[in-house]
Amino acid sequence: MKNRNIIFHVTKQYMKLNRRRTAITFIGIVFMVILMTCVFAGKRTVLAYLDKVAALDKGNWFVAAYDLKPEETEKIRDMEETTLMGCSEQLGVLEFPQTGNVEEKPYLDVKAYSPESFEMVNIELTEGRFPENKNEIILSDSVIKDGSGIKIGDTISGDFFTRTITVTEEGHTIGFPFFGIELEFNETADVPANFPAVGENNPFREDHIPNGLAAEYTVVGIMKRPVFEDVSGACYPALTAMENNLPLSDTLNVLLRFDPEKVDYERQYVEKIEEIAGRDIETESNDLLLTFSLMSDDETMGDLIMFVTVFFTVFIMAASVILIYNVFNMSFAERTRYLGMLASVGATGKQKRQSIYYECFSLLIPAVPVGILAGTGVIKGGMELLKPWICDIIDLVKPGSAKKLPVTIDAGAGEIALIVIMCVITVMISALIPAIKISKTGPVECIKSGTEKTKNKRFKTKKSLLEKGRPELLLAVNSTGRLKHLTKGIIRSVTVFAVLTVTTLYGAQCVIRIADIKTQDSGWLPDTSGYDYLVITENDTFDQVMDLVESSDATDNITPEELSPVVGLGVFRDKISDEYFEAYKYTLSQFPDYNEEDWIKQEENGLYDIIGVEAIVVSDDDFKAIAAAGDSDMSIASSPEIPSVLLYNKMQFTTDHTFIIGSSANYKFTEVKALYNASKGETIDLVDDFSPDKTAVQVKVAGLIDEKSIKGRIILTADEPYIIINRSTQKQIAENMDSARMDYNIKSILFNYEEKNDPDLIKKLGDLSEKTYISVIKCVGGEVYGNLKRAIAGIVKTLAYCFTALVSVVCLLNLYNSVRGRAAERTRETAMLRSVGMTEKQLAKMHDLENVFLIGKGLLIAAAVSAVLILFLQYALMNLFGNASFTVPYLLCAGIAVFIYAAAAVFTRICTRNTGNAELIEKIRRERI
Repeated sequence: MKNRNIIFHVTKQYMKLNRRRTAITFIGIVFMVILMTCVFAGKRTVLAYLDKVAALDKGNWFVAAYDLKPEETEKIRDMEETTLMGCSEQLGVLEFPQTGNVEEKPYLDVKAYSPESFEMVNIELTEGRFPENKNEIILSDSVIKDGSGIKIGDTISGDFFTRTITVTEEGHTIGFPFFGIELEFNETADVPANFPAVGENNPFREDHIPNGLAAEYTVVGIMKRPVFEDVSGACYPALTAMENNLPLSDTLNVLLRFDPEKVDYERQYVEKIEEIAGRDIETESNDLLLTFSLMSDDETMGDLIMFVTVFFTVFIMAASVILIYNVFNMSFAERTRYLGMLASVGATGKQKRQSIYYECFSLLIPAVPVGILAGTGVIKGGMELLKPWICDIIDLVKPGSAKKLPVTIDAGAGEIALIVIMCVITVMISALIPAIKISKTGPVECIKSGTEKTKNKRFKTKKSLLEKGRPELLLAVNSTGRLKHLTKGIIRSVTVFAVLTVTTLYGAQCVIRIADIKTQDSGWLPDTSGYDYLVITENDTFDQVMDLVESSDATDNITPEELSPVVGLGVFRDKISDEYFEAYKYTLSQFPDYNEEDWIKQEENGLYDIIGVEAIVVSDDDFKAIAAAGDSDMSIASSPEIPSVLLYNKMQFTTDHTFIIGSSANYKFTEVKALYNASKGETIDLVDDFSPDKTAVQVKVAGLIDEKSIKGRIILTADEPYIIINRSTQKQIAENMDSARMDYNIKSILFNYEEKNDPDLIKKLGDLSEKTYISVIKCVGGEVYGNLKRAIAGIVKTLAYCFTALVSVVCLLNLYNSVRGRAAERTRETAMLRSVGMTEKQLAKMHDLENVFLIGKGLLIAAAVSAVLILFLQYALMNLFGNASFTVPYLLCAGIAVFIYAAAAVFTRICTRNTGNAELIEKIRRERI
């Protein structure tokens, strides 16, 4: 014990004498703890915050199950996976004589809620209190906004009923596809509470069927309009209390939250509920909350977050290991001298190892609390940076809701323990090699310092450099080539710095690319960028609509577009590439119920002999402009006599838009880069896939195009094959095929609108749309998806830049320590060069050349390592997501290389600056600084 105390005492004195090196090591370890805190506690904080924000939409429930028996709900409550359950009961519809909107909202839709349900559905009161018994009720504030004079303390009473509709006129078939209702004469169906009010002069009537329940309620509160209120329905929502979870009827509905540690995904939990019920039951998922809680049936998001967590953790450990290892390795000579003296008086190899571990842990112990506290501050600051982007995403679903939530750090004992464990492992790995190395060095070698490993080696001196008058280059070559134990630290530092920054920023770019693809809307529209409204109309009404828009004082930037769809066309299989079929089969294979034998049978039955294509018809001028922007034969594209087509040569398959009935799959994206097996100038057949005889028209391929060719004219996400034809070709096709379908023309008008100058314009267009085919669309699609993409890109970039900045601090400390350590080891050498007349300018030139050699070597190694990691990232992300194309940011890599060289040059100047001739002799005498 006494010997150990001596070892520790000497180590402590050594640390005090080398305060700068000790401080750099301590700061490096603190930043390691900060980064670990950001990864583990930060991940939990972000996910917990997203969980709270997502709960603002529908509530903090995962699954809703309907029409369960009371005894079944008790069994579900007792499941070990269930953490919270709220019960509700649909009591029925009640007449509402106090309504302020008699024609459209004459009823109340009354539900009974347990106390848990009020909490789980985020019911907020504007006045009053929650109901406490079955005779009290709260109403939506829509009642007040619509003009009702009802107030707290008033009573509502009546008999509950079910609404039905019955067709009353012969020869009428009434369909309400949104509600799944289709009725013929004299048929009756129940309608839900959100069914609109039935007025007079309809071919059907509404009846009220009593359900046997009655109530008299006292109004005790007014709630904000709940998320489940349908503004188009005939009922206002009203809520009463369920006493002791005892229903008045035979069925209950439940809201459920389960333990993520015991349930892998939502469907697994639903299947257990159905086992209890012994039948298929109707369920609803809180998709936004499940997605942010990583409990969605699509596991892609959870896998991606896990991958990023592991990836960042490994990077942090790598940077920290190199920093701490370099510190101990650069100070090896000094350390061996004082430990050698102790070894000469009996210190064992084990005790020398303990010296290294003592120094590590004496720095780690205070660094852990400092790093965790600083890390929580970084997380808090990072969350404030991320909050605007998160709010932008949630505002697309529930505007303004996310801004209400304060940011709180969410890190439990598990996260703190994991941080400590990972830091201890990192420090142990860092110190392992120096500790083993120093324990095996004998006393004599220790006293001699054991560093002059070059004395038995022979080196060739390039005297030609001296003869050519380039002594600085000669010295730079010799110093970097011979004293490799002094240069390895710098090369390692440069390599780690470049690898971490390049790979992190490349990974961020990949995630942004994935988010961009995932948020794309399928299909096509005119490019609405820069416009407020899009009006789609037929040829017959185009002039009328155009006159209305042009005559308004509120419109400007009016742009007519001639874009029409033609459906039902196809091309023969031999004109579609094998890449298309491979991508299609790959996408289908992601579904558990996919059977390759079914594909073979479908091929044998001719299902894939003709592949459907969707045609977009453009004006002749636009056709020529699009062709000119692609790989086209303009002599074909410009001729109105030649029926021609432009082939959009790319498409994508996703599991979102490809499906097998009754089966689901994790999200996968597959890009087809060469869709068509045809070239410009070739003749192909366009087939009427709807006709029994498969009528075909021959057209010339004017060219092959991509997204760059249609930019500014069409926004297209091609989840099926697309072609573009002009009006001339459309007319020639219509002459040989179903002319009503093939010659169907629509036109679009894009314009900007200042509502205050003509507030009735949109209403006039809407009134016109009731009489003819006109669709008035507010151009929010591009804005919404643009905001979503910008928000996701902002989150990813913020995280990537923050992580890169923190890692860069560790890497810069590492580089500075390596440069300083080498400069310290060469103090005597530098002093001797000055003593024989070497000028500061020559020394600076020699150091610059050394940096070129060392940093160049480090960057070459970094390029090789980064290439391997980038390939690994591509493989991992493609395995998780699909075969999207990712580009390497070469310009960014060049910028990082320049920054590293500049940092090394600055550090070299700082560490090798001359302190005056008075210390020259002292420096020559010194063996170590």
